[in-house]
Amino acid sequence: MNIGKLIGKSYKTISMEIKEEDVVSFSKATKQEDEIFSNKIVAQNEGFKNIVCPPTYLISIGMKMNILNECLEDLGIGLEKILHAGQEFNYSDLVFVQDKISMETIFKNAYEKNESSLMFFVYESKFYNQDEVEVCVMNNTLLVRS
Repeated sequence: MNIGKLIGKSYKTISMEIKEEDVVSFSKATKQEDEIFSNKIVAQNEGFKNIVCPPTYLISIGMKMNILNECLEDLGIGLEKILHAGQEFNYSDLVFVQDKISMETIFKNAYEKNESSLMFFVYESKFYNQDEVEVCVMNNTLLVRS
């Protein structure tokens, strides 16, 4: 397969409303200590409109909506072949429970290391809130060993 022709490919835009039970569960699983990530009253007392989503929460939107499966299908790679090589979040605004978030993903780059024994695939996702304000850009890098 010619990976180069996939660079720049856009995947379907997905949208979902951020649910309190999902954020609270994620916050507990990732051991968030600040209660603004799990308690609406504490968050509002701190001046926020609702529970604040933890910084890495947005990765779960793509996972829930199976975007990763579509990306791997394009590459002809099964889930068992990949390793998570990194992710980077660049926020321009906070995300809250009850926000409706849209996610747009593109295949941004591919490169190899160690004489092609390691292949890296970089996906960029942009997240917008219900007011069409970009709240975050995430780069997610997958690694495939040959």
